[in-house]
Amino acid sequence: MYDVQCTMQVDVWYLDVPSHLFATTSHTFQLSDSLVGFINHDQNISCRFLDKYFVSTEMPVKLTAEIHDLSGFFTGRFGIPSANLTYKWIINGSPQEENSKVIEPTFSEPQLNNISVIVTATKTNGSRLIQKSGTFNITLNSKQPITNLTVDGPTEVKVFERLQLDFKIHRGTPPFLYRYSSWMNQTNTNSEYAEKHGINESSFSIIKNFSEKGTIRLYIGLKNDVSAYPMMMNIKVH
Repeated sequence: MYDVQCTMQVDVWYLDVPSHLFATTSHTFQLSDSLVGFINHDQNISCRFLDKYFVSTEMPVKLTAEIHDLSGFFTGRFGIPSANLTYKWIINGSPQEENSKVIEPTFSEPQLNNISVIVTATKTNGSRLIQKSGTFNITLNSKQPITNLTVDGPTEVKVFERLQLDFKIHRGTPPFLYRYSSWMNQTNTNSEYAEKHGINESSFSIIKNFSEKGTIRLYIGLKNDVSAYPMMMNIKVH
C-alpha cells in the first residue's frame, strides 16, 4: 500500500463564439492505494452537549464502517456490481466476532474506547482480481448518565432568611453543569438566573435569600455529557 500526493489543474472555459479561457485553478489531493473511510457512530441520546464523541454506558452504540467511494466501484452504486466486503472490528485491543458493516456494542464502563475496523474489498474486473484494504479508527468516551438528583434543605423560609439547599448527584460521570432560575409564582417574572460549569464533585449547594413574601418557583437543570436531569421546587417565603 502507498499514498501519493497529486495536484490537478482545472481549466474553466466559456463556450461561445469565440470561446475563451475563463479561469484556472488547482487542487492538491492524496491518491491512496488503500481504502479510505471512517467509522460513523450513533446513539439514541436526546441530549449531548459538549462533544459528539461522548456516549452513554446505558445503551448500545451503533458503529458503521463507511467507505469513501464516490464512483461506487466497491460499494456497487449506479448499477455497478458490489465488491465482496469483509470487516474485522477491534475494540480496545480485542478482535470482535462480527463480520459486518454495522455492529452495536455497549461500553458499560466510563473510559476512552479505541475502535478500529479493517475493511477489505475483493472484486474481479474482467480477468483482473482487485483487492484493497483500509483501517478506519475512532475514539469514543463512554460516561455514566445521571440517574437522580436529591436535595436536602427547607422549603419554607422567612423574608431575608438565609436558605441553603444541598444537592446530591446520583451516579453520572463528571464534569457536571447546572443552571437554575427562580421567580415569584404569583407574577411569573424571573428574579434570578445563574449557571455553573465544570463541577467535578457529586454535590453542590445553592444559597439564597428572598426579599418578598410568596411562593418562589425554583428550577434546577443538571447536565453532564450524556444526560440531563431537571428538578422543579416550590419555596414558600413568609
